[in-house]
Amino acid sequence: FLERREGGAESERYGSYAGAGFKHPARGLAMTVFMIALAGMPPTGGFFGKLYVFSSALDAGELSLVLVGVFGSVVSVYYYLRVVVAFYMRDVPLPGPTPTATHSNQLTLGLAISVVAVLALGIFPSRWVEIAQSAVGSLNTF
Repeated sequence: FLERREGGAESERYGSYAGAGFKHPARGLAMTVFMIALAGMPPTGGFFGKLYVFSSALDAGELSLVLVGVFGSVVSVYYYLRVVVAFYMRDVPLPGPTPTATHSNQLTLGLAISVVAVLALGIFPSRWVEIAQSAVGSLNTF
């Protein structure tokens, strides 16, 4: 969505995204929802995804695996939220290329559908789990 006019290592700084959430509010909100989901915070599908994976590993007796996974998730929160901070809480971009937005109706529609899906997976996870369990159950008949 945000493309650079110039490439190179300088174009990958978080500071280049300063204020992007205010310039493009709907897309900034979508990015925030995605980053929160990747961090595994409720009420997103990422939270329940991590919850189910960790609880399954715990049920299998893999406590060390769960601890490593939880530690990795805690550390990853810093990196995911760093993007959100750059979008909303930085005043002036660092020197270097600035992002320019590529506008398209298809992109907006895709982002809207993705945000709704991520939130639906987090708010109504039981229905999606039932669908997944019935799909896995149908595989056992072969």
